[in-house]
Amino acid sequence: MPASDLYRILAAGRFRPDDVICRFNPAATVTLTAAQRAEVRRSADALRRQGRVVTAEPLYRLVSYDTVGASLVLRVGMTDYEEYIGTNGCNREWREQSGADAMSDALALSAATETADGMLAIERRSEQVAERAGFYHVKPSGHPQPPESFTQGVLTELEEELGVRRNEVAEMLCTGLVRDAVNYKPELTYVLRIRATSADVRSRAKADAWESAELSFIPASPDMLADWLARHVHDTVPAGHAALLLYGRERFGAAWYERVAAGVHGVSRGTLSNAHGPTGSP
Repeated sequence: MPASDLYRILAAGRFRPDDVICRFNPAATVTLTAAQRAEVRRSADALRRQGRVVTAEPLYRLVSYDTVGASLVLRVGMTDYEEYIGTNGCNREWREQSGADAMSDALALSAATETADGMLAIERRSEQVAERAGFYHVKPSGHPQPPESFTQGVLTELEEELGVRRNEVAEMLCTGLVRDAVNYKPELTYVLRIRATSADVRSRAKADAWESAELSFIPASPDMLADWLARHVHDTVPAGHAALLLYGRERFGAAWYERVAAGVHGVSRGTLSNAHGPTGSP
């Protein structure tokens, strides 16, 4: 399966944290029938019986997005993780049958994190996670939870998953918005540069260590990253692959990006400027 069948980059650019704008409407919720609600609960319970962690934590639901000048504007409503698992995760056909209003489309975050010694943090997901257990992913990743901002969500996940404190972040930049082509999940991608080394990060206690079966690091060099992305197209969470690709665009330039994107079978790259971009539902 080519990478373009795994994810689509809806918007890409250099968005400062304050330029990622949330337009929150708590009334923009999922519309389900009583039978669909029951199926959501059944799907979530089936995963729980398999030992997967499925909570009912509140999440943002992406309704639409736009780029306005230097800003990325996201219009969001309310959903929760169980609702996401029961719709996007287990009953994707509802999108065709009932329309987008029947889907959670829970908004997530994926950050390519570069340590002080020039390494990128990569995890192998544990068997307890509800989706893509055993796949590679960037760290941190997760969901912002209302009412926290997207920036707060990234920093919370960074501390919980890598043990890195907010005052250790040297740089944060949003690189885009991507969509998983399999389950339609939207994710904001980020670049983080931290003051801790990879050895420091390995040694720290991590509140959400259960999510990861293995934590490793790869050199943040153009050749090493290009090689890793080419070899791990099909065993990396799509948003994590996209986050690393967009990290490379930011770190190594447009020529590197175009070459590597073409080398992983023509990723659908969406808009590549934060000056002009698409408007629409993800």
